[in-house]
Amino acid sequence: MHTKYIGLYLILLLPLGAQIKAQVFPDRHTTNAFDGWVSCTKSTNPNPARGQSHWIKYQFSTNVNLYDMVIWNLNHPDYIKDGLQDVIVDISLNGTTWTTIDTFTFPKGTSSGFYEGFHGPDLGGVQARHLLITALSNHGGGCYGLSEMRVYTSNQQENNLEFNFTLCENDGIQHNLTGGVGSGIYSGIGVTNNGNGTFDFSANHVGPGVHPIKYIQGATTLNGQITVLPCTDPICKDCKNCNVAEILTVNGSIPTDMYNGYKVLSGGQVINNGDVRFMINNSAELNTGFQVSSSSNFLIDFRTCYNNILQNSGFEGGSTPWSLSQHNGATATFTIDNVNPYEGNSSARIQVNSTNGTDWHIQLNQNSQSMVTGKRYRISFAARASTGGGPMSIIMQRNSSPWDVHGDADFTVSENWETYAFEFVADATITNDIGIRALLGATANKTFWIDNFQYILLD
Repeated sequence: MHTKYIGLYLILLLPLGAQIKAQVFPDRHTTNAFDGWVSCTKSTNPNPARGQSHWIKYQFSTNVNLYDMVIWNLNHPDYIKDGLQDVIVDISLNGTTWTTIDTFTFPKGTSSGFYEGFHGPDLGGVQARHLLITALSNHGGGCYGLSEMRVYTSNQQENNLEFNFTLCENDGIQHNLTGGVGSGIYSGIGVTNNGNGTFDFSANHVGPGVHPIKYIQGATTLNGQITVLPCTDPICKDCKNCNVAEILTVNGSIPTDMYNGYKVLSGGQVINNGDVRFMINNSAELNTGFQVSSSSNFLIDFRTCYNNILQNSGFEGGSTPWSLSQHNGATATFTIDNVNPYEGNSSARIQVNSTNGTDWHIQLNQNSQSMVTGKRYRISFAARASTGGGPMSIIMQRNSSPWDVHGDADFTVSENWETYAFEFVADATITNDIGIRALLGATANKTFWIDNFQYILLD
């Protein structure tokens, strides 16, 4: 198995209290790039059913009973998207015959030195000598990584649920979560109880905030909370665009819930101790007949959402409206690649065949862009390059005389998917006459892949 860096720790908590610890503070994980395991190349999985895959296997010195898991996903800021997302957990007594526990979703790390991981699945005391984690997906990076994992060999019963992870508002649905307890019932807004001791949680549905989760098993009731951050939080700098407001027509009572990205129309009423929260993009419209009873709560949370100005930014719709320009004898090819994209199913592939070393002689363009004097803009994109990496520059250039440049930045693109970004303040107002250009002609015989290209008005 090819690894980019090593040092993944497994802490096995034994019944008599003996521990192996790998951190100064037992529940925190650093952002050090060397504190973790990363696989960039698939290899033969110990479980034949998994084929060629990204995987990591732990072998214990004897058969042990496995219970709760605490997991620290990859936490380095530059490799946060390489962290595991959907995984399959298998166990074995002999390393040959494997039993599947289930498929689970690992939330993204926080890029913080205070990162304390998250509660993973409860393995229920199953006996095993081998524990196998196989990655099905990551959080959008080019490799697959994990920082650390703790496995308890005795049952842990907490008075409260602990979810030591943070989500961003558009992280979607997190599957098969557990509070590290038994097979009871989970409830809460945004929660779907799966009936097998796990639950799904939709960050999209609840939006930013601290959201209570309740667990009931017989006479036992436990409470916890999951934090969801807004797109504007620095941790969520790669968060997708906020939801566009949809129209919600309510003619009767509005059920207790959180409504993310809606407008309330008609005569909706919040009654009978209701608790209703609407998260609105920029504006709200409450028509005649809308009422909130004195015993109820109604909250509108206005948010500023950033929308990508560029079209087909992920190249999912083919090459249009992108184009490749070649100048002064430089040659290159522009195709859509469906192998190993940054996210989605596609990325742009630009093969630079010949050039005299001048970067602007090969350009990937999207024209007809605009800007307004004094406004601040952010340009970001994901990219990788063939062996050894390569230079790339981004410019915002007028498409007509005097062909002046109004924003630019130089980057060295690595061999692995990474996100690159810069901000600028427009020094002129130009309408439909700016081209956003990726300059790729500095090096011949070099291939670049580009995905998730964004041009955003910040303020």
